[in-house]
Amino acid sequence: MRFRNLDLNLLVVLDVLLQERNVTRAGDRLCLTQSAVSHSLRCLRTYFGDPLLIRDGNRMFLSAKAELLAPEIAEILRRISGTLTDRPSEFDPERSVREFVVSATEYIGSMVLPPLMRALSTESPGVRLTMLTHQPEEMVPLGNGDIHLSLGQAGSVEPDVLQEKLFEDEFVWVMPKEHALANEPVTLERFVGAKHAVYLGSRIFANGPVDTALLEHGLVREIHFSADSLHTLGHVLEGGGLTAVLPRLHSAQLANCIARPLPFTLPHLRPTMYWHVSSDAGPGEIWLRSMVRRAARALRPPPAAAEALSDEFVDDGVV
Repeated sequence: MRFRNLDLNLLVVLDVLLQERNVTRAGDRLCLTQSAVSHSLRCLRTYFGDPLLIRDGNRMFLSAKAELLAPEIAEILRRISGTLTDRPSEFDPERSVREFVVSATEYIGSMVLPPLMRALSTESPGVRLTMLTHQPEEMVPLGNGDIHLSLGQAGSVEPDVLQEKLFEDEFVWVMPKEHALANEPVTLERFVGAKHAVYLGSRIFANGPVDTALLEHGLVREIHFSADSLHTLGHVLEGGGLTAVLPRLHSAQLANCIARPLPFTLPHLRPTMYWHVSSDAGPGEIWLRSMVRRAARALRPPPAAAEALSDEFVDDGVV
């Protein structure tokens, strides 16, 4: 390899020559002939414009420039050797001050990031996390290294993107605890007759599976409020007479609301984390994925919300 017309292999020869101050001994250490070492020394003298080693009888001593170069060359080679031959340094979460960037949908971010940050604050106080928000249908570019991890819905990906399911969630019918339907049996007629709020951040929540399921019965619900923020939607639900179809785990965050089973079946949500193959073996990235995985495993629906459909759903004959 050459750098500014210097063969960098010559630095190895120079380092040994400056230590041994003898061409023969330097050749023995480098497994090179005396003539090869002498040729390298001539090239080095030409490059640096300095004799480097000066003969005095049977001895050789360093020039003033060589005295200055010796510790610098030794340090350069030490660092290069460490970079090329050592195993990648292990990531130390307790001491690291690294910043990670995670892109997540609002729903998955609100589930995983709070327990993740609680763990980081005690176990890895120097690590910083930046969250970017993307829509569930959006595929986040991971190849440029700007984003270390993406949290989204399960889906097809490019060949250079790896994925792992974090957890599974189901949709439920959410309403305030004091809502008129809070203690009534769940029926299609009551569901359609209720006032609905919808999340506009994704077709998964808005005019998607719910309305498709109702259309199969020739039914249409009344939508009285729409928002592109789950946070805003939650506040509106807690303070009014509206209902909404939301993921069960998200509904558990709404203190003044209860979750009821739906009177029809919807596909489950499968939140997934994605990362680029180039970061698969990075010690820091491996640690980050393990922490996200741990935060996801801690998610459990509250017992009060885990009602069986068979206990509550009443088919009222609406078709």
